[in-house]
Amino acid sequence: MAGRHRTPDIIKEIRGTDRQDRANKDQPIFDIVTGLSNPPEEWNDYAKTEYKRVVLGLSKVGLLQDVDMSLIAAYCLEMGTYLDCKDIIRKKGYSTISDTGVEKPRAEVVIANQSLTQAYKIAAKFGFSPVDRQKITTANAKEEKQDPLMKALNMK
Repeated sequence: MAGRHRTPDIIKEIRGTDRQDRANKDQPIFDIVTGLSNPPEEWNDYAKTEYKRVVLGLSKVGLLQDVDMSLIAAYCLEMGTYLDCKDIIRKKGYSTISDTGVEKPRAEVVIANQSLTQAYKIAAKFGFSPVDRQKITTANAKEEKQDPLMKALNMK
């Protein structure tokens, strides 16, 4: 089916654009992740750091459910691979000489590009890019922007 992806109801609630007549009443409900579990030991340091950063950030605003954890893991592993490859490229350069004497890109350059592409696709699903993030307003942001007089009047 062509066209825009359906916006999840939780995102509509956060944006303040939800309407009960358009809500998916049969939508499955999953547990919200509120704490930070440790990433697997076999992950590289970059992936572990990214995992902690992302899980903490998404759970603070209530956008992380337990079923999202596999996709978050995939994102973190892709970013870990990307940053590992960038370390190798920084040390050894972008290209290498083949057995036939032809200069070609290092395998790490190709792997880094593929990993970053995959990570970007996953990140877009969670609103990690500045464009996607502009579409989301959290309850905290609404509270901060509220007129002080209106805030005082609503406290009755």
